[in-house]
Amino acid sequence: MSKKRKILILTFSGIFIFIIGGWILLNYLLLLFFEGEYRHYDEGLTIEIHNKTGEPIQNLDFILGNIEHPSFQKVASIYSLDPDTNMKITSSKIRKANFDLSLF
Repeated sequence: MSKKRKILILTFSGIFIFIIGGWILLNYLLLLFFEGEYRHYDEGLTIEIHNKTGEPIQNLDFILGNIEHPSFQKVASIYSLDPDTNMKITSSKIRKANFDLSLF
């Protein structure tokens, strides 16, 4: 193989790798832009609870639904949470809906 051909192949390979790397970087930056601070959460619903009441919380249920379309679904429960403690609950079992949902 001639020297010119090797240089040509290496040049095109470098350009190709640069374009692919730029495409991957662009997609990652767009992902960060559109997801913001929530990009590290899992799929589904994540609830963060901070008990700052000074008293234990007992038997707290989280229900997802919409008042106009009452097909509520229980997504999480807390049986006990001590004062000045935090908890994170993640649930991926959420029925899809075509309307806005609220957490009660």
